[in-house]
Amino acid sequence: VEETLADLEPMLSRRSARDLPVDRRISLALLFFQTNRRDLARTQLETAMSNLDDLKLRSLMPGGVINLVELSGALGVPLPSQPIEKLALELIPPSVRSGMKSN
Repeated sequence: VEETLADLEPMLSRRSARDLPVDRRISLALLFFQTNRRDLARTQLETAMSNLDDLKLRSLMPGGVINLVELSGALGVPLPSQPIEKLALELIPPSVRSGMKSN
């Protein structure tokens, strides 16, 4: 795992990585968070948030929205706006939302 992550970090600094979709950025943020690379997780999450709008948020799978909201709280990276935060919470099933810390 360490070797794969070491290979991944330089790839993210390449020009081609600038256009990664929001869902991939969230997945990378989660991976980095789970492997205690908080700075890299925060960078990916902040980049995902900077490109987040209603349409992109609605295009995420429920797990992606859940990860987005959970990582937002865990890393202290707020969602870009109150309407986006409200929509994100609405997209999470109520049974899951009630058990979330960020609620």
